[in-house]
Amino acid sequence: MLSPVEEIKNRLDIVDIIQGYLKLTKAGANYKANCPFHKEKTPSFVVSPEKQIWHCFGCGKGGDVFKFVMEIESLEFIEALRMLAQKAGIVLKKEDPKLRSQRERITEVNEASCNFFEKVLFSSEGEKARKYLEDRGIKKRIIKEFRIGYAPLDWRKLKDVLLERGFKEEDMVAAGMIIKLSDNPKPGYDRFRSRIMFPITNLAGHVVGFSGRIFPEPKDTDRPAAKYINSPNTPVYNKSKTLYGLSSARDAIRKNKFVILVEGNVDVLMSHQAGARNTLATCGTALNEDHLILLKRYTDKLKLCFDQDTAGVLATKGAIKKALSLGFSIKIITFEGGKDPADIVLKDPDSWKEIVKGGEEFLSYSLLKAKKEYSSSTPDGKKEIAKEILPLIKALANDIERSHWVNKLAELLGVDERYLYEALKKTKSTIVNKKEKDVIKELNKKEKSRSDILEEDLATVIIKYPQLLKEKLKDFNVKIVSNQNLRKSLEKFIKHPDAKTIAQDEVLGYLSLKADHENLYNDLNEEDIVNEFDIIIKTIGKEEIKKEQTEIINKIREAEKKGDSKGLEACLVQLQKTFDKT
Repeated sequence: MLSPVEEIKNRLDIVDIIQGYLKLTKAGANYKANCPFHKEKTPSFVVSPEKQIWHCFGCGKGGDVFKFVMEIESLEFIEALRMLAQKAGIVLKKEDPKLRSQRERITEVNEASCNFFEKVLFSSEGEKARKYLEDRGIKKRIIKEFRIGYAPLDWRKLKDVLLERGFKEEDMVAAGMIIKLSDNPKPGYDRFRSRIMFPITNLAGHVVGFSGRIFPEPKDTDRPAAKYINSPNTPVYNKSKTLYGLSSARDAIRKNKFVILVEGNVDVLMSHQAGARNTLATCGTALNEDHLILLKRYTDKLKLCFDQDTAGVLATKGAIKKALSLGFSIKIITFEGGKDPADIVLKDPDSWKEIVKGGEEFLSYSLLKAKKEYSSSTPDGKKEIAKEILPLIKALANDIERSHWVNKLAELLGVDERYLYEALKKTKSTIVNKKEKDVIKELNKKEKSRSDILEEDLATVIIKYPQLLKEKLKDFNVKIVSNQNLRKSLEKFIKHPDAKTIAQDEVLGYLSLKADHENLYNDLNEEDIVNEFDIIIKTIGKEEIKKEQTEIINKIREAEKKGDSKGLEACLVQLQKTFDKT
């Protein structure tokens, strides 16, 4: 009888699962993508449908479908198991509740809290909040889809409900739903009170946090409450790595091939309601590099719809430079009257759909803005415009784009391009402190020896051509492989030379995908393969002799230092024997 893990792997295709998160491109028998776990411009993330495994040759991560889901969703194995079992339509046996991790308990607290807030919103207690949402133009179907709720004006209502359902106060505090000061003996109290609640979900659609808007507005203007408060960071929620609406928007982002970023939760809701479902917002924090890397999984086209005043645009400058350096195409969506997207959708939903189809190239927008602020006919004005625009041009990932915008800036300033290129060299970049190759070097600090490389080559040839080497492998002594992990993996493969063995072994999976990725030992005939096998084994033997000789020579030096004539003579005899082997 198959285990749940094996049954899940049999029912699910790793390509289908990974395509739910990344844009995969066919590459021979495999698929490639930019790695979601580190920054890169050239795809080094490889997925094998035959072996049902993946590996990134940039950062070194890899594994099966479980490992991918654990990495991409930041889940523990049991959580990934449940998630994939649900996708595969497999019912898992019930387990001991005591074995649940803190992350699971926090997720359950969030889910129960969300249910409570939803129930309150559609009760008499939430009538005014429902009216407010209705007046903002948010329809019931969107309220239901995004699970909007209401936290009543009560210090312990949620806490009491959660206690009745068997949750512990410590888990409520860990989830950020209850506030309890460690040095205060008084009981904890509800974090969210008298607020319209917007649940924040992860990619799997699980509630990980909340954003709460004050409602009704407090009458005591001497002690104004914050308009929005958000869940604190928890083991399941990091606001700097989360985008509001992504679990609902990702299919639309892929379909439309661009993403719209707005400022508020209501803007997201109304945009989705109008049919522009590729709309997202950050969660109470500025757009940052982590958000951009997350978005890069789905698209490289970004449309920003933030406050159009100077402060609003400047607030995103750092993120925009990072986006340009990551290869994003960026457009700014502008509209008249200082309204926000929610107001436009309320008045005319179809106009919003047309607005988001357009947008102005960010550098065109920036050039025009700089031209309005500074005179392009005076030396000081030219200098200020260049100071504003050159850092953005420098951030561009593509040399052709960089050349295009240098030309545009030269035309605007009326100067020769070569002077701008000289200035560009002196322009400081604040985007990335380390080059990608330096990061990769850190991730792979251990340098491989000649023997390591040869042993991997030997294993690769065996993995690729087990049938053609069948006779050779009968007499093959796997002990010539000094790396114990590799030796164990090879022993398994020689006994069962099939794709399933490769898929179940991390070392074999890595070598197999590496061979595909780098086109190793392709297009060889049977004679070449056998010769390559023999040559590698012979070379490994020579490397072992060299190692042995180096060790003996070191012993000879020690014997000479000590004046040990007998030890010296014995070492010389050993050294001669090694020369006789070659």
